[in-house]
Amino acid sequence: MQRVTGISLLIIGVTGIVLLMAFGVEYIHLIGRAFGWDFGHTGVHITWALVLGSFVIGITLNPTPLLVGNLRVKWGKASFGIYLWHLMVIGILSKIGVFNYFYNILPLSSLFGYILANMTVFLIVLPLSVLTFNTIETPGMRMINKFNIR
Repeated sequence: MQRVTGISLLIIGVTGIVLLMAFGVEYIHLIGRAFGWDFGHTGVHITWALVLGSFVIGITLNPTPLLVGNLRVKWGKASFGIYLWHLMVIGILSKIGVFNYFYNILPLSSLFGYILANMTVFLIVLPLSVLTFNTIETPGMRMINKFNIR
């Protein structure tokens, strides 16, 4: 039963992520209008929380090698750095007009601009996170173990 629940939640989570990435806010507002709801941006946040929550619980109940392999474990080590750096990188890129360029100047769809913006942030944040892990977190963990601080 746990495996079936995990697989079901993974399917819901992956499908929701794909739909949200592909259609974004328009998809949520379309669903809201179909049911007569008008929840604005709160609905977007709630939808993302439900989708990502389904995905995380699904992985927990049914950890598949595709989703929890060695590469993901290595990225997990850099996750605190990702958390620390992502907002700063997004703010700087926004301030210098990179996102504006992606969405308004490139004569492509808004989906392409969205994907390009996400990939740009990812390509900047991931190396910074790995650098932070290797230069700050790892030496800090060694120092804690050396002095037996806990």
